[in-house]
Amino acid sequence: MISYRQILYARYSQTLGNRALPETVVLPEVFAGVYPPLPSDLNALVTDIGCGQGAWLAWAASQGCKNLIGIEISQSELPAAQYLPNVEFVHEDAIVALKKYRGQLGLIHAKDLFEHLTKDEAVEFLLTCHQALKPGGELWIYTFNGQGWFAEATRYGDFTHELAVTPASLAQVLRATGFAVLSVQGKLPTPRTFGGFGRKLVFQVLDRIGRFILTARHGRRVGEHHVDLITTLPDLFARAKREEG
Repeated sequence: MISYRQILYARYSQTLGNRALPETVVLPEVFAGVYPPLPSDLNALVTDIGCGQGAWLAWAASQGCKNLIGIEISQSELPAAQYLPNVEFVHEDAIVALKKYRGQLGLIHAKDLFEHLTKDEAVEFLLTCHQALKPGGELWIYTFNGQGWFAEATRYGDFTHELAVTPASLAQVLRATGFAVLSVQGKLPTPRTFGGFGRKLVFQVLDRIGRFILTARHGRRVGEHHVDLITTLPDLFARAKREEG
C-alpha cells in the first residue's frame, strides 16, 4: 500500500506551493515574541523536531545554545538548513530518532509537527519525548488552535494534517503521558511591521468575541490559571516538563 507521507514529504515545501514561504523570511523577532527564554544551561542538548529549513535552530543558536540537533523526516527540507554550523542533522522519523537519546535532552521543541500525527502517534510521540528528556527537561509544542478562528482552514489547508487540539485536549494528553503542564497559551506570531500590527489588532478583537461565545456555550470553565481554556487566538504554545525523580 502506498503511504501518502512518502509522496507528500518527498517534496513537502514544493507541493505546498505559495502557502509555504521559505523559512528564511521568518524574522527572529517573531520567535522572540513567542518563546520564553531558552534553558540557562547553554550546553544542554536542544532538539528541534521537524526542523524543516532550520529557522528555529538558527534562532536558538543566536540565543547562545551550543548543542543543537535537528530532526526532519523530509529529505527535501534539509539542504536549506545545511548553512547552520555546529548543528547535527538527523534525517529520520521523530519517534525513531528520539529513542536514541533516552534521558539526555534538556529541551525538545516541536513546531508545526503535532498536527501531522494521528492520535495514536501523538501519544507515542509524547511518551517517547518524556523518555528522551532528562529529569527537569522541557517539551515545547507549537501547533494551531483547534478552537481558534478559521481553524478549519488551517486543519484542511495541508493534506498531511491529521490532528487538531484545543488548550484543554493538549493539556489533557500531556498529563496522561506523564508531563507536568507548565502552560498552554494562545499565540499570534507577527512581525513588527504595519501589517503585523494590523493582524494583531484584528485577532485581539476576534479573541474577545470568541471568548464571549465559548463562555456562553460552555459556561465559565474552571481550570488551572496556566492553561487558557478559552483562547481563540490562531496558535497554541504548550510548555511541559519531565519532573525530577
